[in-house]
Amino acid sequence: DREREKSRGKDRGEDADLPKGDEGDQKKGGDLPGEPDQASTSALRDRIARAKEERLKDKKEGGILDDKDDASEILSWVGKSRKLDEKRQAEKEKALRLARVFEEQDDMLAENSDDDYDDADKLGGDHLSGVKVLHGLDKVIEGGAVVMTLKDQSILADGDINEEADMLENIEIGEQKQRNEAYKAALKKGTYDDKFNDDPMSKKPMLSHYDDPMEDEGVTLDEGGRFTGEAEKKLEE
Repeated sequence: DREREKSRGKDRGEDADLPKGDEGDQKKGGDLPGEPDQASTSALRDRIARAKEERLKDKKEGGILDDKDDASEILSWVGKSRKLDEKRQAEKEKALRLARVFEEQDDMLAENSDDDYDDADKLGGDHLSGVKVLHGLDKVIEGGAVVMTLKDQSILADGDINEEADMLENIEIGEQKQRNEAYKAALKKGTYDDKFNDDPMSKKPMLSHYDDPMEDEGVTLDEGGRFTGEAEKKLEE
């Protein structure tokens, strides 16, 4: 009996060892499929890196952010866009302000011009009443548009205030008149024989008609600043 029990115990021990070996073999065999493959992991990392590089490249070249961009990049783009809009708006407002300033200046200049015209009209009327033009009407009309200036006169006359009327003259016409008078005065100094005079001893001044007193060529302006009398009639003709 003892030998039988020993034999049975031995058989139990061998049977007990078998499952342990099988479990070890099963564990060893089960671990093989679960171990990471280094080649496939490296390839996956490379694919991720290339995809990221391509996405960044597309973003830089296109300058357009897509839905895949990070929140920080989106906020940065929004901030830049807002600054550009604010800058454009500021420039637009500045241009409008300058336009308003220029418009106000134009209005002021126009008002000043109107005032100047009104003043000129007033001066052309009552303020010119009684003013004398030193040149004959034919001289004024002959030259077309003629610029007249007030002639310089002394404030005092014979120790009292000079109350003579103001006189208008054109400098060029006045200078030409002085040259003509000087020429006439030079001619008066010569003499010539009168071929129609029977007396050979008789001498007559050259161009004796210049001995006649010169008529006053000036014209006077009326209350409306216009020529008076015969000058007005001649001007109308």
